[in-house]
Amino acid sequence: MTQKFGVGIYRKGKVSGTLKAQWFLSTADKNVICTGHAVCIDDGVEDEYHGDYVVTYHDADGEDEATFDLEIRKQEMIYKLKWLLDDKIVSRGVGFETKEGLILSYINEEE
Repeated sequence: MTQKFGVGIYRKGKVSGTLKAQWFLSTADKNVICTGHAVCIDDGVEDEYHGDYVVTYHDADGEDEATFDLEIRKQEMIYKLKWLLDDKIVSRGVGFETKEGLILSYINEEE
């Protein structure tokens, strides 16, 4: 996730406790849709998305781009997301659930 902000979607995976991700990557020389895979690492998932995950994102060629800890928390009608690396928040996001999945936007934290 190299840009300052972006959009994405998580969908429930075929295996319980997993999510499939798609996210938009925009750089000076390309605009592509990339993918990812998240695995829930906590004992109980309250619903399809709420939980703690390890997520690995892949670039447009399927190569690993980055791996993060991911926290997804449901708060009434929305979800709040945090991506962490070495226990430091690197990105924050907000999303809402639709029949297609969890639609989200994110912004990278300033360094």
